[in-house]
Amino acid sequence: MACPRMMYLCVCVCAVASLLTEAAPIQGPTIQEPTIKDPEIQDSTIQVPTIQVPTIQDPVKMDLLFIVDSSEGVGQRQFHRFKRSMKTTVRNFPAAIDKDNVRVAMIMFSDEAETRVVFHLDDMFDKEEIMNAIGHTKYTGNRGRMMGKALGLAREKVFHQERGSREDAHRLVFLMTTGPSDDPKDVKHQAAELLNNGVELFATGIAIDSPIDKEELSDIVSAPPETHLYILQAGR
Repeated sequence: MACPRMMYLCVCVCAVASLLTEAAPIQGPTIQEPTIKDPEIQDSTIQVPTIQVPTIQDPVKMDLLFIVDSSEGVGQRQFHRFKRSMKTTVRNFPAAIDKDNVRVAMIMFSDEAETRVVFHLDDMFDKEEIMNAIGHTKYTGNRGRMMGKALGLAREKVFHQERGSREDAHRLVFLMTTGPSDDPKDVKHQAAELLNNGVELFATGIAIDSPIDKEELSDIVSAPPETHLYILQAGR
């Protein structure tokens, strides 16, 4: 089985790269050449870390969950970037995305009513189907940022055997947000539960109209936060 660390690194390279198209790094790994072309953006380049990401032929068991902010503070443009980032990750993932190897799920959060699982790990196993489902996800733009509830759904509804999660799979969360949560106590509790259950948690904070709560995100990502937290600056 392929090295879990390599797989985690692959997720970060793919996901953060597309977000960097229109965002400047504030905190996180040094971003430098080489550049790659984003197939969905004409005449644009993306700065990515100087890491060679090989195609992995060995079997890889990973349950990958995207948790994405869809609140009022995000805006249509940034939500589109989030979707593009997820699609880029799925498209360029170096290991097979299918029933036996890498499975993918998605949670979207804003207010209480619109914080939900978009699709589970066992809903679809085809890469194109997953990308299509991400692409058709609608931005809610509701007030509220129930990040704690989203993390709770990850633990209770996604990383659950009845919904396709596997005990012997590497479990990874990649969270994207543009601001502090509205349920900070629940955020800490739910994140701690995930980490205690062996989930590796990465986060990217995109500062738009207001600063990111770096302390909140630093407290919930896996250790060390220097390699699990990315803070970027972007405009609407």
